[in-house]
Amino acid sequence: MMIKPVVGYEGRYSIDHNGNVFSIKYNMMKKLPNKAKDGHLRVRLHKKGKVRTIKISRLVAEAFIPNPDNLKWVRRKNLDNTDDRIENLEWFSPVEKQLPEPAKIAEEIAEEKAYAEHIMTLELKPVVGYEGLYSVDRMGSIYSHRNKMKKRIPSKGRYYRIGLAKNGKSRTFSVARITAEAFIPNPENKPQINHKNLDKHDNRVENLEWCTKFENMAHAMNARQNKVHP
Repeated sequence: MMIKPVVGYEGRYSIDHNGNVFSIKYNMMKKLPNKAKDGHLRVRLHKKGKVRTIKISRLVAEAFIPNPDNLKWVRRKNLDNTDDRIENLEWFSPVEKQLPEPAKIAEEIAEEKAYAEHIMTLELKPVVGYEGLYSVDRMGSIYSHRNKMKKRIPSKGRYYRIGLAKNGKSRTFSVARITAEAFIPNPENKPQINHKNLDKHDNRVENLEWCTKFENMAHAMNARQNKVHP
């Protein structure tokens, strides 16, 4: 078994090549807490009345693995965050850290495939003014081309509105207007959009129509009268 002092805690703690930490004062192996949410094993070390919690992987690497380039990160070759054996660890640069791991790549490929299959089942049209950036379907759902996902529409407010970004600038639009501009012809260039069933959150193409301000007011008034006098 290879044992070396814990860097920065010489004379107080030692560590072996498998990641076991020993207290020199108490002549015993330190008990490791359960792994954290990120899956890494850590240990608490004491010195001069102060306590620090440090990853086992870093302690092993600092004690056993040369680091001539003074790299800051430690990674596990087999991607198992609980395997802190010396032969499974290596120093690497932040640039390398940004490279996706095989499992992450597989997950992203699966997500993109599912997204593509879902998109194939929809009737999509470009969002007017944001062609190549966003699309909208007949249900009023907005899709981001860049993120390859459906955008979440905030549910607050009388009307559903959504923020769209282009050239570093963001603007907020009515989902009803986005849907109508994409799917419903407007030869008379009417300025407003009416929800036929009065549900302002129902942005299906079938529920929308272009109208004038007067037509919109008349529709709302008739609907209220019908509600009072069925």
